[in-house]
Formats: sequence, structure tokens, C-alpha cells
Amino acid sequence: MAVLIPSIGYARFDTGGEQRLAVRLKDFLEENAVVWHNLPVGPRNRHPDFIIIHPANGLLVLEVKDWRLETILSADKTNVELLTNRGPVRVSNPLEQARKYAFDVVRTLEQDGQLLFPAGHRFMGRPIVPFGYGAVFTNITRKQFDQTNLKEVFAEHLCVFKDEMTESADPEEFRSRLWRMVYRRSGEPLSMPQFDRLRALLFPEIRIRQIALPLDEAMAPIRPDACGHGHAPGTDRAQPGRGASNHSRRRWIGQDADPGLSSRTSGARVDKAGAHPLLRQRHRRAA
Repeated sequence: MAVLIPSIGYARFDTGGEQRLAVRLKDFLEENAVVWHNLPVGPRNRHPDFIIIHPANGLLVLEVKDWRLETILSADKTNVELLTNRGPVRVSNPLEQARKYAFDVVRTLEQDGQLLFPAGHRFMGRPIVPFGYGAVFTNITRKQFDQTNLKEVFAEHLCVFKDEMTESADPEEFRSRLWRMVYRRSGEPLSMPQFDRLRALLFPEIRIRQIALPLDEAMAPIRPDACGHGHAPGTDRAQPGRGASNHSRRRWIGQDADPGLSSRTSGARVDKAGAHPLLRQRHRRAA
């Protein structure tokens, strides 16, 4: 069972399909996978439907569409024309949307510089995190898709369909279908500090008690008595996976999953005086 942020109870889903997919991701993905739904990411504060990160499998961006086959009037690599109550409407191709979001993440990692392959490596200067993107069509089955020419626009291996994300679907096949969307690279899984840094770069709000990022030369000390115990509010699990210490687990999931409540940490008192200056400004505004 993966960690879902925000949890089902806290999240605001735009469609029923997004909510169904959120449940499947939480129930079917690996226990050390972390899934974010509709939270701002990167310097442009874009809002992908889902971002999934896993220490070994990498990073995956998913766009979700509740379109029905009969509402798709035309499609190309860039845009899709839909029949709506307002008449025909042109929207972005979901695969193109997800691709742009994924490369926003890559640019964020390249600018940081700490999660790149070193000099002399054949991938020198590129992110050590494998990444990929895809689209989920929650009201179109694969059989319906196969009977059209939409595969010329939507690459089959980058799509998940309604019948592949049901409650009775095989979890292993579901996971395999998703991770096949990620461009594989040789290398070791991300270490705990690398995984923490990736999370903090993508979602700075999780760094409530940390001034320095993981892997920086100087790390801000974290008082043991400041860390909460038990489950973090708004997350569906309190542990990132096996093998992590209690302290590390609290750092992985130690944030309120409701974006509107991000100035609190799980079971912890936020030390405003010792917080980062930007956080102090936010606390003053909230006071």
C-alpha cells in the first residue's frame, strides 16, 4: 500500500475517475511508493493530476481523463477536440500535458545539481532519477480504444484504461503497466537522503523543520522531541517502507497532507523562531 498525499479524506478530486485512480494507486502500488495528487510542483507551480515517486522505479507523471469515446471528435499529438455541453472544445492532448510536467521536474533536478550523474558517466549531467509520463482514460476500455485509430495519437504503452484499473484488476499487472511508462536507466535505487532531497525539491512545503536539504554539507539539527509519533494527518500511511528508522520515517511523511494546512507537521509543534525566514513570514501572515 502506497502513501497518498493528500489522503482520500483530504483530497479534492475534480472527477470521479481521479478518485477511483487514487484508490487504486494507494492499494496497488508498492509500500515505499509516494503518490501526490494535484499539488503544485516545480518552479512554475504546475498541477499534474498525479506524481508517483519510488526509490527504485523512478518518477511517473499521470494525467487523468474521464472522457467517453463518443465525446472525442478529433485528436492529434498536441490537441484533442471534445464534444461538450458548450459545443466543440479544444483541449491539450493529455500525453503532451504529462510530458511537459515531467520535463518541468527534470529541469528542477538539473538546476539543483545534486541528483545528477557525475562527470565521466555516460549520462553525465542528467538526473539519476528515471522518469516517465502517461495518461489514464477512466471511461474508455482498451477494447474500445483498439477499435479506433486513436493509437496513432495516444501511444498504447503510455495509456491505462478503465478495465485495467478496476478493483478486481491484478495489482502486479497494474504496477507493471505503470512502471513500463518510465524510461529505464542502469543504476542503484535512490538512497534515503537522495529520495528525501527529491521530495523536498519537488514539494518544498514538506521541509517544515529542515533548513538544509538532504545531501547538503550542513544539515539543520532536528530535535528528537519535536517529531510527532503515529500517523500523519491526511496521509494514508505513516511509514515510507521497510528498513527505515523511526526518525527517518517521521521525516518522510512528517507533513500535513492538506495543502491548506501545510504550516503544521504531524503531531509536532512548529518552532516559528527557528524556522526558515520564508516560513516565519508565512506564520506572521497567518497569525
